[in-house]
Formats: sequence, structure tokens, C-alpha cells
Amino acid sequence: ARSAQFLSTPEALRADVLSRFGDDPLGGSTERSTPRSEAETEEVVSCLLQSIDQKTEAALHYLQRGGWDFFAVGSQQLHDVGHQFWHLHDPEHPRYSATWFEEHGDPLLKTYQRVDAGISKLLDTAGEVQLVILVGLSMQSKISCGPVLDQILYEIDVYDRRQAGEPFPDLNNLDQRRFYQVPH
Repeated sequence: ARSAQFLSTPEALRADVLSRFGDDPLGGSTERSTPRSEAETEEVVSCLLQSIDQKTEAALHYLQRGGWDFFAVGSQQLHDVGHQFWHLHDPEHPRYSATWFEEHGDPLLKTYQRVDAGISKLLDTAGEVQLVILVGLSMQSKISCGPVLDQILYEIDVYDRRQAGEPFPDLNNLDQRRFYQVPH
């Protein structure tokens, strides 16, 4: 669950995004302390999917402008859907409803599929790129890639150094090893 104000640098970008693609249909938050009705749940899932589409369209628009040294897109919706609707996905959860699942489908699957479709569009639009990293920032420690990020960063640096004919970092040196560590 998130509750964040939309900020941008430069500030003018915020106004451009809002005028072209609209505001977050959830107002920046999926937080709810009480259970939702069936209709409320359907509405929130629909808004999550709509916000993914908005973000994808915005990212495509700005990616196509070109001139990027680095282009990143995040998807908080994956965290939100897991946080708010895990109970509708996991048959072992005490609040799981097979009836709801049969009638409405899996909100996690729908959300992940929508994000995946957006990633495909971005990759198709990006064309030949130097590097793409997909990072799963998940509530479920079994499926998070956080623990392997250190190794990914190290391997990228080794590759770049190899291409430039530079020496590799010495991971036996504590200071050099800390450089590659991402807080988990």
C-alpha cells in the first residue's frame, strides 16, 4: 500500500504527464484498513489496471522522445495488488474465496499480465538497448530478486571493465565489495 504525492524533476514534467495521461485513478493510495465489498474490490483492481495502462502510455511517449542515457519505469501496482489482494489469490489464505476467484479471476495474475504487456511494448519501442534489468520488489521474500542484485551489479561492472580492458574489482577487499551491495 502506498500513499505518495506525484513529484517530478523537472517540475514542469508533472503538469505535462497529468495533462496528457491523467492522474492516478487511486489517488496515490490503495490503503484500506477494513475489508472491501465485492464491488469495491472490483473497482480497485480495475483502477490498478487502468493506472498500469496510463503508466505504460506515458513511458512510451517519453521513451519515444529519445535522447536518453538512462530510462527507468517502476510499477508499484505489483506491490499494491499483492498487499491488498493476496487473500484472493492464495487458496491457503483464511479469507480466500473460491467463489470470488471463479467469478472474477485472479487479481494478481491480471495485474502481472498487464505489467508484462507494458514491458513488452516498452522493449519493442526501445529497440536495441544496452541493458534491461527487471527487478521484483515483492512482499514475498521467496520471489524477490533483492538478494541477487549485488551479483547483477558486480557482473555488469565486470563486463564493462572487460570491454574497456580495465582490472576487475577485488571482492576480497571489503571496501570494493561494499560498493556492489544494495541494501536489502
